[in-house]
Amino acid sequence: MKNYIRIHENDNVIVAIREIAAGEAVSADGVQVAAKETIPAGHKMAICDIEKGCEVIKYGFRIGNAKEDIKAGRWVHTHNVGTALGDLLEYSYEPVGVKEAAMPDATFMGFKRPDGKAGVRNEIWIIPTVGCVNNIATALAKAANERRKGTVEEIIAFPHPYGCSQMGDDQEHTRTILADLIRHPNAGGVLVLGLGCENSNIDVLKPYIGETDPERVKYLVCQETEDEMEAGGRLLDELIEYASRYAT
Repeated sequence: MKNYIRIHENDNVIVAIREIAAGEAVSADGVQVAAKETIPAGHKMAICDIEKGCEVIKYGFRIGNAKEDIKAGRWVHTHNVGTALGDLLEYSYEPVGVKEAAMPDATFMGFKRPDGKAGVRNEIWIIPTVGCVNNIATALAKAANERRKGTVEEIIAFPHPYGCSQMGDDQEHTRTILADLIRHPNAGGVLVLGLGCENSNIDVLKPYIGETDPERVKYLVCQETEDEMEAGGRLLDELIEYASRYAT
């Protein structure tokens, strides 16, 4: 069984399928080459002498230049191969001879929001602040979908396992993502559904959300209401009524 693979006929290196021990010979397309050192599995071995500065060829293309003379049978890796990318570390796009085409005023079928943003959907979103209220959010969405009207396409819950027992950047990222969802223009109305005792509760989350239209964004803390399904349904009806006014 062969202990190497030569990917392209022009390659001057082979790739060890298994570890090739020092002194072990391989036959690379009829040329016998003995490993001058142990070649780890998955690594490259030179099958001919490669002079310093010359190209190391794999896949039929240059993958770098030899940083030193590499004899046939030597291990070829980062210690003796350098990048061929040169010293250019920054890139800027400067097209030459390209004229900007005159663009007519473009429009699309969407929903313009009071803040100037535009959505391509007109949905009602239920955003749980914590995974503990996922089931309530899902049940509220299912029930409210029977009452949607006008241009409201769907009532959608966004269950997730986060919002509590998080620390540092992990917690900050969750709060930022939830706030971004609440502000997203595809949502004609949003019900922010909290439990009350979570780390990312509604009062903590509000500074991340920023100023909102009280007609578009409603808040419900489950621990502060006797029947969250009834209270949530009532708020969703208000959101449906509000969002149904939007037309494309």
